[in-house]
Amino acid sequence: MQELQAQLDEDAISVELASPSDARALAKLYASVYRGIYPNPELFTIAGMAELLNFSKSHAYTMKVTCQQEVVAGCTFQLHGRAAYCRGFMVAPQWQGRIRAKQVFDHLLLDAREVLKGKADYFYGELRTEAAKVQSIAEGVGMRPFALLPRKDIFHGKRESEVIYAWFYAQPVIRPLVMTRASARMASVVLGGMVPCFDPPADQVEPEVGAGNLSATYYVFSLGEGKITVSIPGGRLEASICSISREAERVIIHAPDAVVYRALVRAFLGELRLRTIEYAEIYAEAGAIEYQAALESLGFAPTGFLPTWYAPGSKAPHDCVVYTISFPSALPDCPLALTAEGDFLREFLATPRPFVSPIRTQGTITA
Repeated sequence: MQELQAQLDEDAISVELASPSDARALAKLYASVYRGIYPNPELFTIAGMAELLNFSKSHAYTMKVTCQQEVVAGCTFQLHGRAAYCRGFMVAPQWQGRIRAKQVFDHLLLDAREVLKGKADYFYGELRTEAAKVQSIAEGVGMRPFALLPRKDIFHGKRESEVIYAWFYAQPVIRPLVMTRASARMASVVLGGMVPCFDPPADQVEPEVGAGNLSATYYVFSLGEGKITVSIPGGRLEASICSISREAERVIIHAPDAVVYRALVRAFLGELRLRTIEYAEIYAEAGAIEYQAALESLGFAPTGFLPTWYAPGSKAPHDCVVYTISFPSALPDCPLALTAEGDFLREFLATPRPFVSPIRTQGTITA
């Protein structure tokens, strides 16, 4: 095959919405890029990829990039409410260096905007920080940094932070904010203007939670992925867990008030210690100061502000504060590379917190 020049003509690249008929080519692409490190190996199979490409089952749109009649790159946008999450941008190994990633990514995102128009209010991605190149490409198509996820993932034997970048179809309308001093400072930096802070309500007596009234179950799915549920009288918490990256995300908390909310999160942190999970994130509404204060009292730090956001489990958008916590790891930190636009997030790379002692001595695992 003739080698492509560094400057590739725009006409040489074609971006289209993929269909189940593309399952074979896209499964091959996923496997060539992610085999052994991606927590959903079913996408390496034709049947698994065909299911992803069936919107009625996956609620996802996958864009394929072809060049010289070959699928050379792709990206999937998963819908959550009216938010589109970019699950990953990939270029086939044999084409890396032969086509310019920036040109492909620009083309792909601009086409994706047209496909998602009317179906989503914004799209976003969690971008790696080993190098700032992908962040620069995202900024080139109008995406902005909104949050730092310190030490969230593991790549090449190092704990690596990620940055949430987003692009909105319309300028977000910020609702009245009621925030702690720490969360207001975070929001002020992201929004580029002063956000007032308030004193949270006085602490209340928490319900006593012990092994006798705490129920927790850990469900294991594919390649280390799982779900943990924590229940105490009056409340329930569930979260996604990945034992490979040792992180917890998509936390959904059902609690009648901040007292039960804090008790649930405290029990949850103990369960993470049992699983040697080294990172967790929780989204708190920017108008619920008592929940922000509860998280801060447990060692969580605000590391991002997301306007009009569909938080995990939410059916309507809310302004959210991203709270994160990381724990000691035997792995070294990957150096944090940020663009000039995103460098303001560097100061929110907090030091790891001590592990929280578990309430129970062991957990229940369901395969």
